[in-house]
Amino acid sequence: MIRLMTNHRRGWWRGFCANRKGSILIETAMVVSFLGLLALGSIDFGMAYVRKAEMDNAVRAGVQFGLARHPSMSEIASGIVVAQDVRNAVWGAADFLDADPGAQLEVSFSCQCPDGTAVACTSTAISTLACTDRQTYLEIRLEHDYEMIFAYPGLGQRLSMASNSAVRLN
Repeated sequence: MIRLMTNHRRGWWRGFCANRKGSILIETAMVVSFLGLLALGSIDFGMAYVRKAEMDNAVRAGVQFGLARHPSMSEIASGIVVAQDVRNAVWGAADFLDADPGAQLEVSFSCQCPDGTAVACTSTAISTLACTDRQTYLEIRLEHDYEMIFAYPGLGQRLSMASNSAVRLN
C-alpha cells in the first residue's frame, strides 16, 4: 500500500511537470511585474533628475539677476538688500521649494585681489585695500532633500541634492 502511494505521488508530479498549459501566463506575469518595477524605478529617478535640473535653473536665475543688477560696492558692503534680491530671484524660479522648509539657500559675496588674496568687501576706499583692482564674486548654493517614491537599498528614500554657482561681478 505504501508503495502504491509513493508511485501515485510521483505520477502526479510527473504529470504536473509535463503539463505545459498556463506556463506562458506564469512567465508573462513574472516578466510584467519585473518590468513594472523597473519602470517605477526609472520614473522615480527621472523625477529626481528633473528636480536637480530645476534647482540648477533656479541658481542660474539668481546668478543672472546678480549680473543684470550689477550692484555697486557700497551695496555689496551693506550686503543685505542685494542678497535678499538675489534670494527672491532664486525662490521665484524655484517655486517647487516654497512648500519645503528643509531647502537651504546661501547667497554670499566675496572679494579678492587678482592674485587670489581675499579682501574684505566692506572697505570702499581704494587706498585702504591691499590691491587696487578688487574683484567681486557672487556665490549661490541651494540644497534640497528630494523624497523619492520608494526607498532603495543603499540609497534610502531621501536624496540630498545641491546646486551651486559662482560668478565674477566686475
